[in-house]
Amino acid sequence: MASPQQLPLADDLFLTAHDTVKGKCLLTPATLGLGLAAALIGELVLWRRLDIIDGKILIIDDRPTGDPAATAVLDQLLREGHHRAVRDWIAFLSTGIASDLVERRLARSGLVQRQEKRGLLGTKVSFVPADSMVAGWP
Repeated sequence: MASPQQLPLADDLFLTAHDTVKGKCLLTPATLGLGLAAALIGELVLWRRLDIIDGKILIIDDRPTGDPAATAVLDQLLREGHHRAVRDWIAFLSTGIASDLVERRLARSGLVQRQEKRGLLGTKVSFVPADSMVAGWP
């Protein structure tokens, strides 16, 4: 069986951290957020847009990557240029920003589908894999 196309780092982590049928997250939101934030920064390093030296982020190329999620993080880094500590950026992105960017990217690619369930305490949004075989590959 041939493997599907290589997914971005954060997408791989997101799919690995979720049940392949129901889409239930197997990690705490905080843990998932930290992992996705670090993965998005890692993607920018792989895109050769960032380098990390002594725990600080150095922007080496400010051109857009062609990927909306990675470009959004790069744009945020450019706007907030005075903050450079990797630890601070991971903490900031993990507050829900990274999860939102990755969920949108996966939904755009058709790998997950957004589902809303209404209950007494409000609406719960989840992202369910469109194909459990593809979601289970990572």
